[in-house]
Amino acid sequence: MANKFLPLTNDYAKWGLQGAFQPHGTEGAIKMGDLEALGYTPNLTEIERYSREYAEKTLTRSDVIQKDATLSFTCLSITDLMRSILFLDDSNTPLTQTAVATKTVPITKVVVGRIYSLGVADASITSFDDGAEEDPVQYIADTHYRLVSETGHVEILAIPAGAAVGAEIVCSGAAILETAGRQELGIMASNGVRGKLTLWGNNDIGEAVFIEFWDVKLTPSGEVALQGGDDYTQVPLQGRVYADGSKPSRFRYGRVTVLQN
Repeated sequence: MANKFLPLTNDYAKWGLQGAFQPHGTEGAIKMGDLEALGYTPNLTEIERYSREYAEKTLTRSDVIQKDATLSFTCLSITDLMRSILFLDDSNTPLTQTAVATKTVPITKVVVGRIYSLGVADASITSFDDGAEEDPVQYIADTHYRLVSETGHVEILAIPAGAAVGAEIVCSGAAILETAGRQELGIMASNGVRGKLTLWGNNDIGEAVFIEFWDVKLTPSGEVALQGGDDYTQVPLQGRVYADGSKPSRFRYGRVTVLQN
């Protein structure tokens, strides 16, 4: 043929996106950070009619009766938001503690190698001895015990010569205020974190897109390696897309806007 269609010369795209998530009931969206992978899968359920008016049953009509969509993420930025989604707690309340001036923790039987809880965070030890009323035998820090102050745990390294079977620890705990920002999460305290997902295109190849999902519930989609592996910790997430009835019918699940490069 002498005449041929001219080829398209600038139709390629390599999309890249930056995301932010705004949990319902909050103001302002939270950046999601480094998204290693992000995918969108629409699901359509149809009813079908195969007519018998032909020699063989022939598909003559189909109608969509159900729509939904899922999202899949792989995130590398372990932020407060990501931890909330990972451990399924949408309350995001901080760890707080009223200052504990003095607390006595008795140990019935001290065993080398065991770890004992003091019951206070940001702990400091005033005295650690075998509890004898007369001439108590002292435990020495980093010789007989090691203190993990942040969580208030004591590991027994050795028992001093002549010490009794038990011990007594006098300790205290510093005040922890909300402004310290120490996140405290309840494992599986909720069914997922729900809110608005917004995605900004930042790609150089092809026209970038701006994507808005009004209502998405984010949950973990598989195992997260809390230990092990030679790469950075990755958080696999899945998102369930819900319709927003307050939006126009065309945009009830979300909206995509093509941006100019």
